[in-house]
Amino acid sequence: MSKRSMHRFVCVMVVQTVVMLLALGHDVLQFAPGRGGARLAFAAGGFAWLVLATVTTAGVTASMVAARRALHVKAEVIATTEALSRDWIWEADLDYRLTHTNDAVRDFLGYEPSSLLGDTLSHIVAPDALPTMESLVDQNLQERGTPVLDGPIEVPWIHADGHTVVLQGTTSAIHDEQGAVVGYRGTRRMLTDAMMAERIVAAGAGRVRRLLDDEAVDIALQPIIDLTTGRLAGVEALARFRDGRPPDVWFREAIEAGMGLDLDRLTFMAALDLLPALPETCQLSINATPELLSDHAFQQRMMTSGLACERIIVEVTEHVRIGSYDDVAAALAPLRERGVKLAVDDTGAGFASLTHVLQLRPDIIKVDRSLVHQVASDPARRSVITSLVLLALDLGASVTAEGVETPSELEMLATMGADHAQGFLMARPSIDRARWARWWERNWLQGSGLDTSTATATSSGVTPAIGDGRFVADLHRP
Repeated sequence: MSKRSMHRFVCVMVVQTVVMLLALGHDVLQFAPGRGGARLAFAAGGFAWLVLATVTTAGVTASMVAARRALHVKAEVIATTEALSRDWIWEADLDYRLTHTNDAVRDFLGYEPSSLLGDTLSHIVAPDALPTMESLVDQNLQERGTPVLDGPIEVPWIHADGHTVVLQGTTSAIHDEQGAVVGYRGTRRMLTDAMMAERIVAAGAGRVRRLLDDEAVDIALQPIIDLTTGRLAGVEALARFRDGRPPDVWFREAIEAGMGLDLDRLTFMAALDLLPALPETCQLSINATPELLSDHAFQQRMMTSGLACERIIVEVTEHVRIGSYDDVAAALAPLRERGVKLAVDDTGAGFASLTHVLQLRPDIIKVDRSLVHQVASDPARRSVITSLVLLALDLGASVTAEGVETPSELEMLATMGADHAQGFLMARPSIDRARWARWWERNWLQGSGLDTSTATATSSGVTPAIGDGRFVADLHRP
């Protein structure tokens, strides 16, 4: 019953009660013996009606008071919520025209509250979000009869200055006394840094999961040259991801999503599958994390692969933290017994690389490109590389120089006792098997030392773009 109808009902009951009182009073005054029972019965009925009318009127009046009290309490709760909350609180009619908004909209979206009254929500919601909102409204109307605009999902809104702001919140229906929906009330809040970080991780996890399902990783190879013979000694496997993002980004996302080991395994095995395509004299160098080396499934596959283990080099990078050298050594022991070689990558880039060398006693020390750069003109770099060459002699290991880009660097490294070299001077990484085939019989030290089939870096510091336009990097590093 509406407020107006309730007021009319109470007025009618009061008028009828007054009339009945007047009538009963007249009958009582006129009552006399002998006119008997009819008049008495009429009086009794009148009193009964009076009692019923009084009780009904009192009940309706109490109901009205309770309803008004409830509305008052509800209004006070809303007012208190708005006073204490930092959220944007708004109300709208059935056409989503704003009928109320608190001052928080000024902080969130830059609008003055009064300027939005009478405007529709669709004018300040990002256009690309409108179809989703409309679909959700229709769905909720069909399922529950109580529309909710965006529920638990975030919706982008248009700030007064034109940029997009993503807000999270809830929307509920406003009902009248009969329970009919007459409008909507909603709250919106800013996404916290923690919420944003959670969504970034979730998005990254989705990308990694799809990549793992599709096995969507390509492996490029880069030649490693024997500085004594000028011939190809081996190749390093380098991961390429088809969206062009660097490998370190992919692996960081995988680790944050708890799928780092899965991506390690996928890239290693994809590289290992290339071994049969290489000449029998060519070694294949592949990056591996300590976690992968300790993985039982990985070890079982390596031990039962039937591949020539003496042609496989496992690289452990300086950038990967090793919690227990004893555990890594134990995991490597059965592989090394079967002929797998161990290389410490990025040696000289930091203290951890030297610790890796001393603790793991590798077969190959790979000198970081930061030391190789300008080695021909920098005595300090030459001193560090010389010390690494001497350390390798003590360990019975060989030395590979990474990131060689100029003939002068190549010549100096050969003079200092480096055993192998790789870098843009010789060739850029490639997934082209026809290009690989041209590497097998070539003498890389004859002539200029450049791979004429690819663009190379020069001493001027200009690095031409890669021919196929894809990003090239090793399995874990840009």
